[in-house]
Amino acid sequence: MQSLQKKINLPIKKLLCLKKSFHKLYRLFFLVIFFLLTECNTSHETSIGACLTKEEKPDLEFFLRSLMFENHGAFVLFGTKPLCIMTLRDIDSSPDEEAFKKWFESLSEEEKIKIESVRNQAEKIPALDRNPYHGWEVLQKIEKTAKFKNHLFVLFPLQGRGRYELIFVNIQQTALALAENYEIFKKAGGNTDFHPLEAVFELQNPDSLFWKNVFSMQNHLAKGLLFGFGFKNSLFGDWCFSLANGKLDLPSNGYKQEVEEYLKHLPFTSSATLDPVNEHSDSNLTIPLFGVVPGDTTAEKYKKDKKNIEKIFRGKDMIEVTLARLSAT
Repeated sequence: MQSLQKKINLPIKKLLCLKKSFHKLYRLFFLVIFFLLTECNTSHETSIGACLTKEEKPDLEFFLRSLMFENHGAFVLFGTKPLCIMTLRDIDSSPDEEAFKKWFESLSEEEKIKIESVRNQAEKIPALDRNPYHGWEVLQKIEKTAKFKNHLFVLFPLQGRGRYELIFVNIQQTALALAENYEIFKKAGGNTDFHPLEAVFELQNPDSLFWKNVFSMQNHLAKGLLFGFGFKNSLFGDWCFSLANGKLDLPSNGYKQEVEEYLKHLPFTSSATLDPVNEHSDSNLTIPLFGVVPGDTTAEKYKKDKKNIEKIFRGKDMIEVTLARLSAT
């Protein structure tokens, strides 16, 4: 009987061992699946550009490279530059010459000269590999779900030319520039009181009288501050421009000659000479172009910011880096 009992117990023990092994394997399988799913979900959540098609991704990258590296948007995104402006071309759009001529005739002679200069330069621009406007459309698609909280993109059409003016805004830095230089912007905006942060969001209004006045031709000081050229460079640059245009406003003529002579011989250095293009750089990022007066350190600060920005982008997917920053809280 004992021998029979042993024979019966032996397969039962084997079955129990197999059962335990099965449960261990089941739990292991479950954990593997759980971690795989978690990793996929995490990857999906962090990869904002994962929803892009094969055509959308190169379109977006082409647009972002132009905005971030060629038009200094990287300093708006990662630095302290308040805003930047770029001309956006829709090369698939045929220009409406009649509408453009009507708009052009409504401009002042000074504005016509400026516009013609821009048009002549634009004609010399070589054909683009991709349509940058398509990249802008992709970014708009992403913004609907990603919600960019700290930056604004404002697009204004340039009548009849298939071209647009795109303003990329760092909300905080622009509000600070307005607040720290309140009286300057009050005068530039038409002697109207304003709230700095509210004024930033008013940039989205194409009919804003405040911003039309600020961006008018003569407000070199206000525009210099918005573009991040530094107070000293913007102030002396404004005086030099005013002198060259015969519009330097002095309260008296007592020292007019001395003032004019000083400004005529004021040594401005181009920021470009302080930061030569690095041909070995993948980004071709350069600091903003502006005149630097002796003793000003704005260009040096941009050079430091540039090194940090290049480190941020180096070896990484520039779309993901850009979108992650835009979507940050």
